Amino acid sequence: MDAGAQHTPLVAALRRSILEAPGLTDVPTRQRAFDGAAGESSALEQYLEMVRERSAYITDRSVDELRAQGVAEDALFELTVAAAAGAAFRRLEAGLRAMRSGDA
Repeated sequence: MDAGAQHTPLVAALRRSILEAPGLTDVPTRQRAFDGAAGESSALEQYLEMVRERSAYITDRSVDELRAQGVAEDALFELTVAAAAGAAFRRLEAGLRAMRSGDA
């Protein structure tokens, strides 16, 4: 069995749940956060980049500043989950490719 193949349906279901379930944010916005697509240069985009690449450095202040700018808490949660999951899935796929090629 291919490395990771047994988890493919679970990963697909999780991805659908994050991106397609009803939410405060629309699907294209969550998809961009998931994909890591650079949007407009804004505090929210900088925060999502931090979620994807340097999440250990996120502080309460980071979140409070976004809330003070009018970003709804539910929207912030949805986009945080989408950005984190997208980064995790990309790392998972890279690891599985390495295992298949014998580089792991």
